Amino acid sequence: MATVAPSVLTLPIIGMKSAPEKFTGEHSYVRPFLEHYERLCTHNNVTTDAEKVHSILQYCSIHVQEIIQGMPHYFTPNWDAFKRDLLKHFDADFSNQRFQETDLK
Repeated sequence: MATVAPSVLTLPIIGMKSAPEKFTGEHSYVRPFLEHYERLCTHNNVTTDAEKVHSILQYCSIHVQEIIQGMPHYFTPNWDAFKRDLLKHFDADFSNQRFQETDLK
C-alpha cells in the first residue's frame, strides 16, 4: 500500500485528536492557536503562504472565517503579514496584560 506524502491534504480534520480546537476569536487563544497551526503546517509540509492562509479556515468558526476572508493578506497571501493581522485584530496583546490601569488604582 502506498503512503501519502505529507501535504495540505494530510492536515487533520477539525475534531481529530491532533487538530487544534476551533478558533472562535477569543483573544486569550489566538497565540496558542497560531502556534499549534504552524506546528501542524510544518509537520504536514505545508510551506506556501497560500496553503497556510487558506487552510486555516477549516479550524475557525464561521464568524472568524468571514473576518479572515475580508483581510487583505487572505487575497494576496503573505503568511507573516496575515499572522500579524490576526494577532492585531483578535487583540492578542490584551491577553498579555496582567493588569489594566484601572486595576492598579
